[in-house]
Amino acid sequence: MGGRATVNTDDPGVCDTDMNKELLVAVRDLGCSLGDVESMMVTAAEAMFLPADKRAALRSAVRARIDEVNAGLVAEGRIAR
Repeated sequence: MGGRATVNTDDPGVCDTDMNKELLVAVRDLGCSLGDVESMMVTAAEAMFLPADKRAALRSAVRARIDEVNAGLVAEGRIAR
């Protein structure tokens, strides 16, 4: 539908959650794909209240880490790309 979405913990101390739990809910209960989760993580970096240069650097770092993790998962045979 063209909207942008992110996954957040809101208030981890009150809600007894963390990003791992929230991402699991997105995949298991909401049917999000790995690509959906990756997109939401990049979108979150793009939506941060940071100066443009720091936001761009964060987005690049998030994308690089996603690529690094995926390469490891492919090498282990846990995902196909």
